Amino acid sequence: QYFAVINAGCKDKDIDWIKKNLPAGVKFENLSDRALIALQGPKAEAVLRETFRIDASNQPYMWLEAAKLPDGTDIFVSRVGYTGEDGFELSVPPAKAVDVWKALSANKAVKPIGLAARDSLRLEMGYCLYGHDIDQDTTPVEAGLSWVIAKAHKDYIGGKTIVGQLEKGASRQRVGVRLTDKGIAREGAEIRDAKGKVVGKITSGSFSPTLKQAVGMGYVDSSVAAIGNKVEVVVRDKPIAAEIAPMPFVPAKTKAMKKQAA
Repeated sequence: QYFAVINAGCKDKDIDWIKKNLPAGVKFENLSDRALIALQGPKAEAVLRETFRIDASNQPYMWLEAAKLPDGTDIFVSRVGYTGEDGFELSVPPAKAVDVWKALSANKAVKPIGLAARDSLRLEMGYCLYGHDIDQDTTPVEAGLSWVIAKAHKDYIGGKTIVGQLEKGASRQRVGVRLTDKGIAREGAEIRDAKGKVVGKITSGSFSPTLKQAVGMGYVDSSVAAIGNKVEVVVRDKPIAAEIAPMPFVPAKTKAMKKQAA
């Protein structure tokens, strides 16, 4: 079984596409009557256990398990998130969403955060945001997401294009950009090479609270995508010195990464 959390803005077209291309013998069940609450951070596992008596200590990263709230309500617990921290996404019936939120908020270790905080966290991790860093015209190879495709697989929807890019390379590539001078790299800003030629643009950019430095990501011609290459980001007609930087900008702290480090 696979549990997919679909981008809300794309859910109708995505569900229609999945149903249209569903292989014989595979069933698709639309769980649209759900609320999703993300519990993220180094104390997430302890909070989940203290608040709902759910022990997820042996649950692997990117794994989903069925669980129950203390009152017997069935929920799903996924060890995933959009922050780079260890944590969980709780899929609960909408009628229980407020109760779950209040129960979590009652724990002294828990603080609510908004989309701006989440956006800075996902940018520091180099996580893509649909409609900005990826869209229906972006391939996984261009976006640096080819790790999701099994290398042995070749005969699949879009496979001809993707396998071709894996073998020969793509003409553009998503890269991290770190500003080395004062300024903020905003979405849509041009990226120029050392000679002033436009080679790409920023798709996400902000000030990193962790690094105390402006960072961003975007697409550039593959010829200038090497780590360390000097570039310029144009903000309000002013070129700002920058360089191509590795992602993530901040090391991940997911459970899988913790195990690897250990």
